[in-house]
Amino acid sequence: MNVTKLRVEAAACVLQQDFEQALDNVLDALAAEPRNEELHLVAGQLHDSLDKSDAAERHFREALSINGSSISALCRLATFRAAQLFLLLQTAHPPSRTSQQPADCR
Repeated sequence: MNVTKLRVEAAACVLQQDFEQALDNVLDALAAEPRNEELHLVAGQLHDSLDKSDAAERHFREALSINGSSISALCRLATFRAAQLFLLLQTAHPPSRTSQQPADCR
């Protein structure tokens, strides 16, 4: 399996916004290189783009477990978790309509 070719094909799919095919290519590359931190980060981002939160978090955590000092993996996991928390809070406490009305212009 040619990992470089799969990565190039995945990038081309992302440019065409075919995230499912891009993810398939990245997962095929991961099958050949399961300890590749960068591939796990890309897989996490693609899963997140496809609203597959559990899989996204699993790949971000795997990237961090491969390289515990990876700033990139730590930041992506933290950003992902912050976004999840924000969505959870928005669902639990939607903003009131009155707080969103514009100020009176005079």
